[in-house]
Amino acid sequence: MNGRNISRIICSIAAAVAVTASFSVSAFADSFVDPAIAYYQREQTTTTAAAVTESDIVEEKVDTAEETAVTTTAVTTAAESESSSSEGTATEITIYNCKYELTVGESFKLSYRLKPSSSKDKVKFTTSSKKVISIASDGTVTAVGEGTAVVTVTAASGVKDKITIKVTAAEDTSSDSETPVEAGDTVSDEDTASNSDETDAAQESTSAASTTSSSGSIGATEIELKHSAVTLVAGETYQIRYSLTPSNSTDTITYRSVSKSIATVSSDGLVTAVGEGNTRIVCKTTSGASIKLNVTVISFSSVDEEIQAEEENVVEEYDDNGVLKASSIVLDDESISLQIGDTHKITGRVFPGAATFTVSYSSSDTSVATVTKGGTIKGVSEGNCIITASTDNGKTDQIYVTVYGSVIKGIDVSKWNGNINWKAVKSSGTVSFAIIRASYGYEDTDPMLAANVEGCEEYNIPYGFYHYTYAKSVSEAKKEARYFLNAIKDYSPTYPVVLDIEESFYKEMSKSEVTEIVKAFMEELEDAGYYAMIYSYAKFFSDCVYMDELSDYDVWVACWGDRDKLDENYSYHYGIWQYSETGTVKGIPEDVDLNYCYKDYASVIRKYGLNGTGN
Repeated sequence: MNGRNISRIICSIAAAVAVTASFSVSAFADSFVDPAIAYYQREQTTTTAAAVTESDIVEEKVDTAEETAVTTTAVTTAAESESSSSEGTATEITIYNCKYELTVGESFKLSYRLKPSSSKDKVKFTTSSKKVISIASDGTVTAVGEGTAVVTVTAASGVKDKITIKVTAAEDTSSDSETPVEAGDTVSDEDTASNSDETDAAQESTSAASTTSSSGSIGATEIELKHSAVTLVAGETYQIRYSLTPSNSTDTITYRSVSKSIATVSSDGLVTAVGEGNTRIVCKTTSGASIKLNVTVISFSSVDEEIQAEEENVVEEYDDNGVLKASSIVLDDESISLQIGDTHKITGRVFPGAATFTVSYSSSDTSVATVTKGGTIKGVSEGNCIITASTDNGKTDQIYVTVYGSVIKGIDVSKWNGNINWKAVKSSGTVSFAIIRASYGYEDTDPMLAANVEGCEEYNIPYGFYHYTYAKSVSEAKKEARYFLNAIKDYSPTYPVVLDIEESFYKEMSKSEVTEIVKAFMEELEDAGYYAMIYSYAKFFSDCVYMDELSDYDVWVACWGDRDKLDENYSYHYGIWQYSETGTVKGIPEDVDLNYCYKDYASVIRKYGLNGTGN
């Protein structure tokens, strides 16, 4: 279920009777290590959770008349299994009548067999990505968006079976005559032609012959987008930014949306998300050079809809005395950030609402954050930890906690920001660090790299570097990492060196493939003695990689908006949050990305001689 957006209308888990109990946090919690020190504590990446005592675990009695609130990943009950029975417990479940490849919009009815055939076990369906696959209560699978998703069928006894389904885009049989063309657009065969490599827009834009008219106008040979793909929530907007080659081209740009029911675009390039799905915005120069922006629009269910769906599909559990117990517990927040000394009250919901239960809490590292018997978390010192809530019958959920001393404000820059007046940036008093793009792909260095480093060093602005990747394999990732390292070898940054991975084609690869690409790149950086970090948009981390395999690495997460939006879209640890791409800073002629940093990277990097600072 996308986000924990139910938090603002639900009641907290009520405190009543304090009863001491012990339980184990998850395996992930046991191995969680603060990424800020992961580089030099590799041998300690598996730690033991702090002993559970009365000071950090307590239970709360919740009256059955009280209704608590929570959401979980969509779970539905098969229509074929209307009742549950302790007799004929399923020992095996097998999926049949299934399809492994679908196009967007296709659907089929999933069927399964229980063994023994007399079993009356209820069955629940889950999908690993509702953006790719949705599943109805009767087992009907529907392809929603491009990508790969795993559908799992689980019997009440715990046995399960799963299938992996790949969803591709439906064949585009539309033509420009079928899609209204916006004022100023020029219709051509190119606009509707299929382009399998369109996600590599930044490197593979369509070119046109350069021309100089008799009136002196200069035609563009190429158009490049700042972002080749964006993901928006219905109602959000995004301003298209581009550059032309040659840079003195006098061409103007027209825009057209392939599907206006998903996203529209204004004459000045402002994209508005309308309805859920995937579409493209065709950007065309006067001379005919064009490129496409890939747009994915997602939507969130309302709080009431999510709660109702969960209540309807809950699998009831009873103890030996026939008492209805908790089937699931979900906390409102998946991740939070606290300044040292600040507190946060845990809230959530237990399903079903009529269940009788107790809840206990524990912290994986009480030196970073503690939790009271009433469920109040307090930041103690800088670092990361996990707070686990557990019902008396073993249902758990967790909150990832980042504790910081103070917020450091910074920017990230590239050629897109033009010629920067770093003296003015420094005098603005609003920038305490900068992350500079050094390179992209395996043969391109940002043309403003040297100038930006020189400016930061001259005016004493701490800086780090990032590399934008197009790698589609482990070998390509290593090749790009080595190019990146060569581009920055003459500098000693006191902020992390970062892998920027966000191309839309990663959504169509398996999570395992993308995770291995990230790991390969990170290993190259760390083997060279650098403090490595991963950057991407919030949903990338849940949809494209296995974060439990990347927990050793620090994260710089992009989620433009306020803290509520970040909490709804991201549920893991992070050290830097990019909260805007339209910032204004004195000395920078173009809009600039703005960031909050929650760790003292410079001190850590210097202390351990990373990034060449020990030379």
